[in-house]
Amino acid sequence: MALEPASVWRRLWTIDPRSLAAFRVGAGSVLLVDLARRLGDWRDHYTDLGVMPREAVLAWLGGSARASLHMLSDAPAWSLSLFAVHVAAAAALTLGWRTRVATVGCWLLTASLHARDPAVVGGGDTLLRVLLFWSMFLPLGARWSLDARARRAGGDGVAPGLIPGAAILLQVCFVYWFTVVHKWTPAWLGERSALAMALELDYLVTGWGRFLRGFPGLLAGLTTATMVLEAIGPLLAFSPVATGPIRSVVALVFVAVHLLGIAAALDVGTFSWIAACAWLLFLPAWFWDRLLRRADHRVEPAAAGASAGAFRPARDVVVALLLVWVLVINLAGVWPGLFGRLLPEPASAAARALGVHQSWQMFAPAPPSEDGWFVMPGLLESGAIVDVWSGGPVRFDKPADVAATYRGPRWTKLLSNLSMSQYQGLRPPFVRWLCRRWNRDAAAGAKLTQVDLYYVMERYQTPDAPPEPLFLLGAKCQPE
Repeated sequence: MALEPASVWRRLWTIDPRSLAAFRVGAGSVLLVDLARRLGDWRDHYTDLGVMPREAVLAWLGGSARASLHMLSDAPAWSLSLFAVHVAAAAALTLGWRTRVATVGCWLLTASLHARDPAVVGGGDTLLRVLLFWSMFLPLGARWSLDARARRAGGDGVAPGLIPGAAILLQVCFVYWFTVVHKWTPAWLGERSALAMALELDYLVTGWGRFLRGFPGLLAGLTTATMVLEAIGPLLAFSPVATGPIRSVVALVFVAVHLLGIAAALDVGTFSWIAACAWLLFLPAWFWDRLLRRADHRVEPAAAGASAGAFRPARDVVVALLLVWVLVINLAGVWPGLFGRLLPEPASAAARALGVHQSWQMFAPAPPSEDGWFVMPGLLESGAIVDVWSGGPVRFDKPADVAATYRGPRWTKLLSNLSMSQYQGLRPPFVRWLCRRWNRDAAAGAKLTQVDLYYVMERYQTPDAPPEPLFLLGAKCQPE
């Protein structure tokens, strides 16, 4: 018996409550790990004594930065208190306790944290933030949660709404469809050299990625496969012929590509992990029924568009309008001349304040044709010269492990921004931070008086060209 069009639509856009639960646990876990890693550098990234004082943030983001709770005070106790609340909210989200409140708290504090130091925000951070935004409209705690366990003693669960479910699924698709538009270049479609170029970036590549450099033919084929998967994969997941097995395979292929492909070859921070979690949302009831070897339909698929309360129509209208707004944001990022007029500055500022601003240009239009490393000579009171970043002697030759000199994803993002001319405004506060950090514990005669900042550029596409030291900034250290 053929399905009615309305039934097909509902089947394609309905998120199984177990998929919501799997996504909740995954996203909450990614957030907890991310916060734990940030805590080690909280003073350097989230106080005025760090690399981004609040005045520098306001100069970058404008008035929208004032929406950040982290901008309200520079007191260490305030910053650490926000981290503590953030960790508690992420733990509650992962366990599914007071899930709606926990989700709102995670979104609010994540958006606030990202606005406090935008210089260290990468694509994975953006994806996590926008997924938390859409998650506020979904019952992430309907299954496999402390909330669900409490409801079994009395009360009803809440089924996911159709419009909010469609919004978060389309948000995932936007990541791939818009990056395909950005990647419509010879590096991805003509000479198909994009993946080979990405694996030449020594500050990102892993040992496995270096091994893959020896197979240029394979990398050219994988470049084409990446474009096809990003363009066709989400469409296939929404095709009317996307039965349970087909949709399950599409979702699991994306999970494997992110975790066994990208994350294994390149250190791109949280992006691969949160993207893999996002694709759990696409797993249909068919997958869970067979994985758990039983059908579990306490929330029936036909009723999955229902939601308790009289506010559902208003909620759906609000979510639909927000989805259109996010679509325009992405369109303006790709075709600013055509769609930019639909996004005036107040609308852009509001998007930044809410944390829904986004642009998906992963290695687009092509990976950089050069990379490099930093050298930071500092002059001490004694007349000695030391590399302020490494603490050792000043050396301009290539380090044995370039990635190790970047000290992890947060510092990698910051340093890569420092090397770009459009972010030269970040360099003075960074150098001032270098001076403060060194002089805070330096003995008499060993304090810094001046720091120079160099970026040694290596053009890997012209291997015969020697690395070129680029002078970025020099400044005297001022007494604090």
